[in-house]
Amino acid sequence: MSEALPAKITSAVALSESQKAAVEEIIQRKLKTAVLASHAVDRTLIGGFCIYVDGILIDHSLRYKLQETAKMLQARETPS
Repeated sequence: MSEALPAKITSAVALSESQKAAVEEIIQRKLKTAVLASHAVDRTLIGGFCIYVDGILIDHSLRYKLQETAKMLQARETPS
């Protein structure tokens, strides 16, 4: 049996035990391997969550989406 991958799950609000279990199950299913998850809260995410596993960051936070939208809008600005 392979060793479990460490996974850090950071959310904007505290997750219930059932929510934690559901997120961990989804990660394990997608990666097809066991994960050993740690959970943290970072209110600066505004909403959503980030998952760091096996050297990969999956950022589904509202903060990230707002930053990406701001970059897109800045890139579209044309000098007057």
